[in-house]
Amino acid sequence: MPDQQRLKHDEQPNLRPVDQPESLKQIAYRAMHKALMAGELKQGEIYKEKELSKLLSTSRTPVREALLELAAKGMVTFLPRKGVLINQFDVQDLNEIFELRKALELAAVEKVARIIADNDLEKLQAVLDEQRTSAEENNVIRFLDLDRRFHTLLSAMTNNRRLVESLETIRDLLQVMSAKALAAEGRLEEVIREHETVLQAVAAKDPGLARKKMDLHLEESRKKTEAGMTGSPPPIL
Repeated sequence: MPDQQRLKHDEQPNLRPVDQPESLKQIAYRAMHKALMAGELKQGEIYKEKELSKLLSTSRTPVREALLELAAKGMVTFLPRKGVLINQFDVQDLNEIFELRKALELAAVEKVARIIADNDLEKLQAVLDEQRTSAEENNVIRFLDLDRRFHTLLSAMTNNRRLVESLETIRDLLQVMSAKALAAEGRLEEVIREHETVLQAVAAKDPGLARKKMDLHLEESRKKTEAGMTGSPPPIL
């Protein structure tokens, strides 16, 4: 009997759990997050949950849940009896956010320079090559996506999930600050050169040099972004 039971068990079909569809809250969050990144939900504007629900063709509950998550990330603020404010940012906000970004990303690149494998270097180089092509084609939207992918991939190589999540929120905030802006003239090429120096230092497994090159890159981005907030067009982050 035990053998028969074992046989029946062994003959069970190898079924995998069915992927759960996205919840309405996830769909609403993704849609509003995309609108924030693109500047379609405008800084300083107040939106009603009812209006957003109508635009998304869903009930207010998933919209409110999505807005609560965005509020937790510092992108929106709930105003009692008024609606939801899309947060505006000033130079002090920018400097505070870049200070956090530096603390995390400099630590990340220093760690990665110690442990990086050859196949990871190839992945970073592939993204950088795509960035170069995007710059040559003046495809700013594609370049922005690849710029973010380069930094995200680098931070993910630390194998520190919380660090990666924190940096993603920081990059969201920085992108919102310049959502509708065009890149400053020549900044695409500058970013590629700065990324190249970071990658070279990481490939050399020199943590100190990698930290220095990333610091120079982030500081240049901060300066150019500040210039964009106060007058001239903001750059790629």
